[in-house]
Amino acid sequence: VHRCPSESACTPMPLHGCDPFDLFVPGRLCLIGEHSDWAGAYRPFNPAIAPGRALIAGTQAGISAEVFPSPSTPSAPPSLTLTTPPDHPKLPSVEITIPLTATALLDAARAGHFFSYAAATAYILATRFDAVAEPKISIAVRITGASLPIQKGLSSSAAITVLVAKAFSVAFSLGLSTEGLMDAAYAGERITGSLCGRMDQAVAFGPGAATLMTFDGDVTLSSPIDLEPPSRDPGVVAPTESQIFIVFADLAARKDTVKILASLQTAYPVATSAAHVSLQAHLGATNAALIDRAVAALRARDAPALGEVYVAWQASFDHAVDGICDEELKAPRLREVLADAEVCALSWGGKGVGSQGDGTVQLVARGKTEAEALARILEDRLRCQSATILPLGSEEQPPTIEQVVPVEKSMSVCASDRHQSIRTAVITAAGFGTRLFPASRAVRPKPMMPVVDPDDMRAKPALLVLVEACLKKAGLERVVIVVGPNEEYARVKEFFSPLPDDLRKKLKPDMLEYAKEIEQYATRIELVVQETPEGFGHAVYQAHKVVRDEPFVLLLGDIVFKEAPGSLDTVSAIIQSYEKFRTTILGVTLSSIEKVGLYGTVGCKAGCGTEEALHVTEIIEKPSKEVAQDKLEAPAPYSGSFLTISGPYAFSPRLMGILKERITSDNRLGGEIQLTPAICELLAEEGARALPLAGKCLDFGVPEEYK
Repeated sequence: VHRCPSESACTPMPLHGCDPFDLFVPGRLCLIGEHSDWAGAYRPFNPAIAPGRALIAGTQAGISAEVFPSPSTPSAPPSLTLTTPPDHPKLPSVEITIPLTATALLDAARAGHFFSYAAATAYILATRFDAVAEPKISIAVRITGASLPIQKGLSSSAAITVLVAKAFSVAFSLGLSTEGLMDAAYAGERITGSLCGRMDQAVAFGPGAATLMTFDGDVTLSSPIDLEPPSRDPGVVAPTESQIFIVFADLAARKDTVKILASLQTAYPVATSAAHVSLQAHLGATNAALIDRAVAALRARDAPALGEVYVAWQASFDHAVDGICDEELKAPRLREVLADAEVCALSWGGKGVGSQGDGTVQLVARGKTEAEALARILEDRLRCQSATILPLGSEEQPPTIEQVVPVEKSMSVCASDRHQSIRTAVITAAGFGTRLFPASRAVRPKPMMPVVDPDDMRAKPALLVLVEACLKKAGLERVVIVVGPNEEYARVKEFFSPLPDDLRKKLKPDMLEYAKEIEQYATRIELVVQETPEGFGHAVYQAHKVVRDEPFVLLLGDIVFKEAPGSLDTVSAIIQSYEKFRTTILGVTLSSIEKVGLYGTVGCKAGCGTEEALHVTEIIEKPSKEVAQDKLEAPAPYSGSFLTISGPYAFSPRLMGILKERITSDNRLGGEIQLTPAICELLAEEGARALPLAGKCLDFGVPEEYK
């Protein structure tokens, strides 16, 4: 966390009595545009993909809570307590107290319990704000009600994460905007392994609000839909109702969202079959055209026109996914409800919700009376649950968070508390592996070579070990894997795709669970192709469209790590060092003089060896023994050894700019765009530190090491 330079840099505000306050966060209903959020996120890898677009509305149903901040004491250190009401029909009975530290919050986020998403959001805020990282208060969040169906495509999990973000924003005076709440909630939910897209956090816009969202790579744009005022001119023909009534209900059936998403995402970023082309067309141009029609209908308060769009969208989606995940997307319960004679007579049209499948149905009612009748029929005869009426276009504006919650400024926060934290890891995985021939002819790319993971003693591709180190151990949001074209790309993509049924049948239950875990990683992995092998620096730069203007971690695809017992995992150690020193960090290993010719080697200032991370003075790529002994011997307490760069690295955003400049000017070394010269340039501009890693570095790209 970027700290204030001194105590006087910001003036603390007193805690005003720690008064409790109430919060309410609604659910989110996607009117049309499902799946477009993650589809649009693939645009950096295939510009032919259209930006995603979706029309969403906040529901009147949601999650409510009471929040109780209280001063901490030496005997009662800061903590986060989360509870649900006993005997609630929609919620499990849970009470959990977590120390308000980043480590404890991250452990809770990974525990897989009901409040893991809440703990994950608190963890994100602890990494971004001093007031949360060094708290002076405890906070208790007591869920008092949940009128929202849980896990039915209405973003109940996002409602909980946004609620926690709001609670912290108020209690700690963080001043988070709506977009800030959405970003913290999204980052928190993704840390848990959730498959959510950026559409879900639109619950932060509040109940009753209709919003058009656009998803273009990592950029998400939101614009409210302002409905035209109902016409009071008797000479103007207006719709019979000034409001549009949406009725939605839980279909009381099962669906596997993870399986649906994994199946649909096989069509991205590059379509490899006619079915993939059809799906990309639906989520692209067809969806965009229907969104335009839906926005026009909503603004004009034209329920019949909106109903027509619903029917057209569902028909287009059904056609596009024909043959893709049929066992989930045939959705017999959804079809039954949409085809029911009474439902058709009372509505202008209907469709599914969320990931589709047999989760939730939504209908455009022909009027208020018809909406009430639909709700009764759905529950009484069609065996649905939690039928809810959502009016759109009310002349009474729904309350905003500022109106619901009296925001009392209780603690200080410096503007400098906000900083870019590391969210992304880049793994370079392109390459043939000439030193491993002929094995490399059978296994490509090189990081797909099998190793035995010392953590769980499973045989797995080295690439999976690295992905798990980033996503599972370090809790990063996403991993960018740089691969070669054609066969290399296809093999890596296939590995993280759903396992074929014939292989599933051969696996024992524990292996099936692990296969499902691997499939879930796919939603947090971006594959980037390096079309031609032009050097290590060139490979790293291929990730720039995903990384953008943010710091990132870099791992070499042919090096894995075996941590020393009781030590922090390697990627987390690099990130912690970056957060502490706010400068580039190079992961280094103690090596003998015999190995310096294989790696980049760093020199450090004499006398700095007792520090956690050493000040780097120079970097020489694969130096001779003579040069290494003359310039690069490590300072005490590492005297007699040499600090060779093994990675991981943590780079400031400036590195991508330097690489771009070197590529644009064709500044090559040995005919390639190398990384080491770019790091040297970064060292001259910003400085860098070397972090000696606890444990053992395993370079399996060298046969002697691989054995």
